[in-house]
Amino acid sequence: MTSPFGMSIKVYDVERTICDIIKYKNKVDAEIFKKALKNHIKSKNKNLSKLAKYAKIMNIERKVNEYMEFLLR
Repeated sequence: MTSPFGMSIKVYDVERTICDIIKYKNKVDAEIFKKALKNHIKSKNKNLSKLAKYAKIMNIERKVNEYMEFLLR
């Protein structure tokens, strides 16, 4: 994607971002962590199969499953 200043930047979809937030939980503010996961679960546009695919690729399936199961209760 191109920034407003004409620079090329990488962008990711929501599911990839959620995986990054889970993987790097210790580097993310706790409040941002909670809000991001809660908002994703509430979203009508969430794609849990894509989230699972990214989690598998990033080797964080267990962590993602634990958080999703907790939030979906």
